[in-house]
Amino acid sequence: MRLAALLIALLLTPCFASLASTTIAATLNYSYVDDEVKELSNVVQVGGVVYAAGSKGNYVFIAAYRGGDRLWATTVNVGGNASILGLNLEGGALGLVAYSRSYNITRIHKFTVGLDGAIVARQDYIINPRLFPLTSVTMGDSIYIAGASFILGDNLNYMVARVSAKGVEWVREERGEVGGGPGDDVLKCIGLTLGSRILVAGDNGTSISIMILSQTGDILRNYVMPYRNMTVTINGCLKISNSTFILYGALGSRPLLIPLTIKPDLDVTASLLVVGDLVGVVTSTVGREDLVVPYVTNINQSLILVYKFNGSQLELLKAINMTEVARGFIALSGTLVNSNLALVGYTGYGKTRASVISLTIIVEEREARLSRIPFLDIIGDPRLTLALLTVVVSLTAYIAYRRVRRREPRG
Repeated sequence: MRLAALLIALLLTPCFASLASTTIAATLNYSYVDDEVKELSNVVQVGGVVYAAGSKGNYVFIAAYRGGDRLWATTVNVGGNASILGLNLEGGALGLVAYSRSYNITRIHKFTVGLDGAIVARQDYIINPRLFPLTSVTMGDSIYIAGASFILGDNLNYMVARVSAKGVEWVREERGEVGGGPGDDVLKCIGLTLGSRILVAGDNGTSISIMILSQTGDILRNYVMPYRNMTVTINGCLKISNSTFILYGALGSRPLLIPLTIKPDLDVTASLLVVGDLVGVVTSTVGREDLVVPYVTNINQSLILVYKFNGSQLELLKAINMTEVARGFIALSGTLVNSNLALVGYTGYGKTRASVISLTIIVEEREARLSRIPFLDIIGDPRLTLALLTVVVSLTAYIAYRRVRRREPRG
């Protein structure tokens, strides 16, 4: 009887399994509106301090923020309508690249700014008036810029150029023969990829163009992703590693993410991810090797989406509604350092004001001991379940019969 009871107990006892569960908590640290500048378009973080760059008229604006206060601000008049192309850390200082245009004189400005706001160094480069740079990346003494170019009687064309102390060393303008097509061709993504080559990407409204160039301006690879029946927009890209980038923007009215994998032979694998049933556009994406955090906005709602990489695919962990603290906020750039997320951009319609939002995002993965279904349910096949029950009942009856026989008096 003990054996039968043990078998029945095992059959009816729930099984337990250790499953990984992920919990995400987001806390708003502060939201700061800076009325002295129109927008902040680039940001980095160092030791809990948010350093951001923007522009207002002829001025380049650089500032530091912490705990809901502005620590300092530095403004530089660059002599023409200014915009920021890039901001990063260089040897314990800020490296800032800006662009200005005035009376058909266009310049690239390279600043080195101390973490106390002091201008340590500055270089100015004159470039061709037809060039409209939107983003940049530095490599050694050279600055690679990407955006568009304009030739009278033509639409905007894809543009990549190399600028150094020698001036404009080369310009690559694509007038439809490589990746271009009807409409304005504009590159909005640039980054360094495998072998110190240059990756650029953008759109012309009906297709996405991805190119890999050498440092001397040769196009090594060119890929076109057409969307003839929908409007596609690329707003920028996030570099995860030398071989992994994520393009972001919108496909029609849906938020769009496109993970790119660059192989050693420079072939590119792209996978399209349209974000659920949301309506909106991804205006900024931050992340690291294990997490990707896009900012999605529309006229009524603002969201932060938290993804993790599952192989080469993105898996959505959580959507965080930011509407109460970020209504009308357009994030243009962001940075994620450890658990500190900082987003910068602008707030408002018509008259806009620069804004900084700082959050703490905690992602915890732990093993959870979860109760599961009884052993019988694991079998799944009703015939096997019936057969097993028959064996158990028969064994129980047989054991009971033997015990009764042993107790009968022997004649």
